Amino acid sequence: MGGMVRRALLLVVPVLAAAAATVARAGDVVVLTSGVRLEGRVVSEDTATVVFERAGGRSRVAIPRATVASIERGRPEGPDAGAPLPDRDEWWLLKSDHATVGTRHLLSQRGDGGKGWRLEEHLLFLPTPRMPAVRVDRVEETTDDFLPRALRYVERGESGGDFAGKPYETSASGEVADGVWRVRVTEGTSSAAREVALPKAARGPLSLREALVRASPRPVGLVEMPLVDTTRGEVRTVRAGFTAIDAGAGGPRVDVLRVEDAGRVLESRWTVGDPPRCLVEDVAPGVVAVPCTREQADAVAGPRTAAPDPVDVARAGAVPVPDAAPAPRVVTLPDVGVELRMPSAAWTTEVYPPQGEDVGRRVVAKGALRRAVTDLRVEWDPAGGGGSAALAAKALLDRMRPWAPDVRTVGEVEPSTAPGVLWRGAIEATVRGERVRTWVLVADRGAARVTVLVTAPAVAVPEVEAEARAILDSFRLL
Repeated sequence: MGGMVRRALLLVVPVLAAAAATVARAGDVVVLTSGVRLEGRVVSEDTATVVFERAGGRSRVAIPRATVASIERGRPEGPDAGAPLPDRDEWWLLKSDHATVGTRHLLSQRGDGGKGWRLEEHLLFLPTPRMPAVRVDRVEETTDDFLPRALRYVERGESGGDFAGKPYETSASGEVADGVWRVRVTEGTSSAAREVALPKAARGPLSLREALVRASPRPVGLVEMPLVDTTRGEVRTVRAGFTAIDAGAGGPRVDVLRVEDAGRVLESRWTVGDPPRCLVEDVAPGVVAVPCTREQADAVAGPRTAAPDPVDVARAGAVPVPDAAPAPRVVTLPDVGVELRMPSAAWTTEVYPPQGEDVGRRVVAKGALRRAVTDLRVEWDPAGGGGSAALAAKALLDRMRPWAPDVRTVGEVEPSTAPGVLWRGAIEATVRGERVRTWVLVADRGAARVTVLVTAPAVAVPEVEAEARAILDSFRLL
């Protein structure tokens, strides 16, 4: 199933800090009775519930009306109120034989400080009687001329209903430096790191598209170009260019872009302008994307699962508070000798398979508290131990600074009696236009080092801080 979908999407013409998130755009602010302000978009509301999508579209929650103090409509107030909107923020319907088979969301915007670009594509293929829903996410960080700095691809297949297949997830993610894409490819429970040498002009699917449509004048005729295939973590050659340049006589100018890859031909039609606008586009053989509004895309996708926050429901008196919380989940990493305890069953966790010591620094486990868009990340560096607490803090800040130049520690260094713990504290930064806080624990085991990071949007700090600290409190070396 996964391989088939990936092959179909190799040229769908269209995260890496642990705290990376989509830039918050103009929207609504929901103020809770507790004083917490949530920035994003009100999707729907009635007398009992407000269905709210957090900034960036990363999650939806159903908030009991009794816990909502007010709703501020329009652009959020605060430090990001004057942030520029993305250069393009487009919604599409995916059509096959005149039937709607999915949705597509495209974003292109300038990078931090107005340098480089961040390009995103988010696809949803709707379920059919034989196939489950499939979600595809691409993110490309590029230079000003659309050469890659970081590439990420994630594909998730869902299950449920009458589907016999199990859910799956595959991904390829990594940074580009000195002409090499250092990528980790994960498929199910298997994961492997590799280095992919990139030709000088190689670009990802999104940046190749942007470079062609923003060129002035637009290139006429097909030219061989190296394409970084983010679905497989490899490079191949395609032929691409504009095959027709409309003079624009008697109406708006429309140019035809053509991409030929392994016997397949995909075409799209573009107007000129800044930014350029696409009118219709082949995204895969037999699948065409046509522009629509966000509301149309939401209506096609249908309501997402929006389970109410059990704490808010309990406070609103809708359900009684349970006498005993569910047993917390223990995350054990025997290959690196670390154990953590999740504060509640609401946390989802994933442990990566053991790797050889020659792999170097890597993520060994991750987790998420989806209702609060909070992430857990456990890193292991077999040769990173040694030094003082101050040096440990400096090393972490230096590593994050390329992604978040304003990163800084907040509060005091927190004491810890757990054996091996070198430094524990909190840091804050602006990542992709959103203020985030990360609670950090750094511990050494001989020459090796383990780093635990729990990251949440600043607006969610009041509701997740106790749980983040509980995770750090539970840390122990085995």
